[in-house]
Amino acid sequence: MQEIFAKYRRAIITAIGVIVFLIAGMVTMIFTDSGNETANHNQHSRNENASQNSQSQKKIPNEESQPQAQNTQSRTVYVYITGEVKKPGVYKLSEDSRIFQLVEMAGGFTSKAETEFLNLAENVADGSHIHVGAKSSTQSPLIPGMPANAHANIQPQNASTPVTYSHSQPQSSSGRVNVNTANASELESLPGVGPAIAKRIIDYRNQHGNFSSPEDLINVRGIGKSKLAQILPHVTAMNTGTRVTQSQSQSSSSSSGLIDINRASQKELERLPGVGPATAKRIIDYRNQHGRFTKAEDLMNIRGIGAAKLNSMRSQIVVR
Repeated sequence: MQEIFAKYRRAIITAIGVIVFLIAGMVTMIFTDSGNETANHNQHSRNENASQNSQSQKKIPNEESQPQAQNTQSRTVYVYITGEVKKPGVYKLSEDSRIFQLVEMAGGFTSKAETEFLNLAENVADGSHIHVGAKSSTQSPLIPGMPANAHANIQPQNASTPVTYSHSQPQSSSGRVNVNTANASELESLPGVGPAIAKRIIDYRNQHGNFSSPEDLINVRGIGKSKLAQILPHVTAMNTGTRVTQSQSQSSSSSSGLIDINRASQKELERLPGVGPATAKRIIDYRNQHGRFTKAEDLMNIRGIGAAKLNSMRSQIVVR
């Protein structure tokens, strides 16, 4: 055995060295691969954590900004503006709007507008009625201590539809509103008079005839002593002392046999051929909105009155 080992000693040592070298190489490769895999795993974990943090940071401002965007939405309000503006009516605005923006939407002021005491920087209020008064040296102040030419005032009223104004002349030469001829929009220009009270004034006038004096407005529901005191400096009752009541109107009509469609009450109009309560009311409403009839043919502007019906009543009416 020793002889064999001696004879092959070099070959055996060489073979052992090769085997040790191969084992060492394999061990080195295993540890190297394990280290790279660990490093790659750690790097992947770091990248994944960084990505999650980035997404989390992006979500935070979006979640915070969403309710802020909702809070910036403004509520819609409706405001009614009348008087000395070019386009009176009801306008829709955002609740943070100012009165000057409402005036711009209404076409701006007319040349007669009194604007000195109207706060254009004030916020509009939902359902409010803003009336822009006209310059006049004869009008009394609405507020103690306020100059007589300042009567731009704000009156809360419920309004939902635009109002069209006629161009009749209800005012006297003194610039006051004639309560015996004024239509609804002109009566609403008076302090403390909104659409409801204006309609009651007209209804009272149609039922009882002309007011003999401005003080008779106290008989209209909704007008008390304090409101009457505010209204009196701005109104007049033309033909004072010649008040025409319903009975007097009937007797004057019967003596001539004709009914004046500009002064007749609803009951008198119902006496005309083909005119019932509904048509009579439309005649009065048209007269209040558009002013006095200038000719009999104007009746054809009223729904329910055609050429045939007008001809049947023409011999019984007069336009004065």
